[in-house]
Amino acid sequence: MIEGLFVMFVGIAISLWAQFKVKRTFRKYDGFVARSGATADQVARDILRRGGLDVGVEPVQGHLTDHYDPRDRMLRLSESVYGNRSLAAIGVAAHEAGHAFQHAQGYVPLSLRTSLVPVANWGSKLSWIFIIAGGFCSAYLNFSFSASRSFPQPSSSASSPCQLNLMPATAPSTSWPLAGI
Repeated sequence: MIEGLFVMFVGIAISLWAQFKVKRTFRKYDGFVARSGATADQVARDILRRGGLDVGVEPVQGHLTDHYDPRDRMLRLSESVYGNRSLAAIGVAAHEAGHAFQHAQGYVPLSLRTSLVPVANWGSKLSWIFIIAGGFCSAYLNFSFSASRSFPQPSSSASSPCQLNLMPATAPSTSWPLAGI
């Protein structure tokens, strides 16, 4: 259980660190205006047009919520990017335009990612339910480990709504397939 929590916290820490780095870099270069005077959405349209792609560009709410939607063939730029003349915004718009080119070329990892987006969206919405349920169940489950057995035994509390029956119906014997393991 401790190992699982450790892995979870390491994953959260890496995600937060990456998010911090992206936001910090965007803030750093958001103050530098492009000499051309072009906005990020104009640059994205120009890149797509020069590449011969028929992809729309539209604003989307949020900060750094930019993405390319291959289903709608639409490049969506966040409020902090769309209409912004900074090098940071232009870099984000060019990056997202690159995903449109990947889609046009049939880039397999992009196709895989696109197919997983709905699952990830549901997972992120449901994750809090599972976290709360896991905390609730762990508060009521009291597993004790016996030195003679390698599997957990349920507590004697029968009132727990999360009670699990992890013990076999009969005690392990030599005829039990996993007895010697």
